[in-house]
Amino acid sequence: MSFSRNPKVDGVVDLAFGLPLAALWLLRCHELDCWTNGTTIISYIYLVFIIFGGAYKLLFRHGAIKDEVTLGGFYNRMYLRLGWWFLPVGLAACVMVFTAAVLLLTSIDSGFTELPIDGLRHVSTAFAWALMAMMYAIVTRYFSFREYYRSPEFQQSQAEGMADERRI
Repeated sequence: MSFSRNPKVDGVVDLAFGLPLAALWLLRCHELDCWTNGTTIISYIYLVFIIFGGAYKLLFRHGAIKDEVTLGGFYNRMYLRLGWWFLPVGLAACVMVFTAAVLLLTSIDSGFTELPIDGLRHVSTAFAWALMAMMYAIVTRYFSFREYYRSPEFQQSQAEGMADERRI
């Protein structure tokens, strides 16, 4: 379902997600001394995209933007069932999926014989950008659904549905 919404909400979400994550990422890179690692560079690019995209939407973008949500899908049902709990539950699910994937990849790398701590650290560091991407997707989906259910398009579809029920 397509709908129009204010770009400033997206900008605030992007900055509120991107800036603290960038600070944590810089602290992580300082701690591990991995400034020129390939996955770290991917993470820098991803964070710069989020932060500058959010600043553009917040400061320079005027007028409504088109957004699209999939109604009836897993995330929509989860949003309708959980409400604002969608965010903490979704973020916790991201952490659990990421942890399970890291454990599986480390086990495969070690030949299923042992679970070395250095291997866990290496794999979790190498794929930390995937955790960021999953968490960002959950946050943006939450706000997309929230904005849709507050939009005039949703209100109009509700009114049309009520009119159809009265005819029956």
